[in-house]
Amino acid sequence: MEEKGLSRVEESMLTVSPRFTGSHVETAIANVAKRVKHRNETIVASWRMRMPYHRLQIRCDTNTSTPHIAVTALNALFCGIATERELMQLFRPKHLEKPLENTEPEANEIVCRHPAVDLDQIVSRLLSRRAETQIELAETKQQLSKRYRNMQWRYLLLPTSTRSMEKEKQVSSKFAELQSTLLSIDICLNLARGHVPQRVEAHDIVYIPMAVVQLKQKDLTHYLLIDLATGKEDFALTKLCETVGKFKSELARVLPRSP
Repeated sequence: MEEKGLSRVEESMLTVSPRFTGSHVETAIANVAKRVKHRNETIVASWRMRMPYHRLQIRCDTNTSTPHIAVTALNALFCGIATERELMQLFRPKHLEKPLENTEPEANEIVCRHPAVDLDQIVSRLLSRRAETQIELAETKQQLSKRYRNMQWRYLLLPTSTRSMEKEKQVSSKFAELQSTLLSIDICLNLARGHVPQRVEAHDIVYIPMAVVQLKQKDLTHYLLIDLATGKEDFALTKLCETVGKFKSELARVLPRSP
């Protein structure tokens, strides 16, 4: 099923090159699981999988007459159920800097089938949030500059009041939060300075090699997700699947039943 409003590049089995191959993969999985699991947890099962990501080509306006295309990767399994805050933890643009291989999955690999989503709507919401943040940031910067000027003049005549200092602290905190939000969005979308994102022009699916380890502690079960392209735990995905019920359920849906 094709997403609404977007052109689609022919889907292929393009996979980010794993850091480990052969028997080294199982060793890497065991080593990471051993480091992060608690003493009273039991490893129930583990699976290797190809996690699908939407590779998005985003058209950006620039200061020149030539537009720029930013490329990023968004998790295709979870993006349809994520809130805005969760969504920004699902981008992996750095993975597209690694070599891509057009290979067939091995017999013991799970290829995750991703649900159809409206990528146009998902990205448009994020672009709207970015534009709103820029406006708020400019307004807050003006407030901050005005407060600094007033405090400088008052300091010459009267001691700065506790109330004024508290208000200045609140505005400064809001300014820092807005800056952090804008930076996070730009990192997610893989934007360079001066690039203004407009729309998604094309997209396809690429895969990231991963491993999922099922851990059990008494009657509680949770999952550890290991990024085999880096050989490290994917902390953000592990945390989401541990603390957000809909993420855990979606992951469990694509996994075989554990023994």
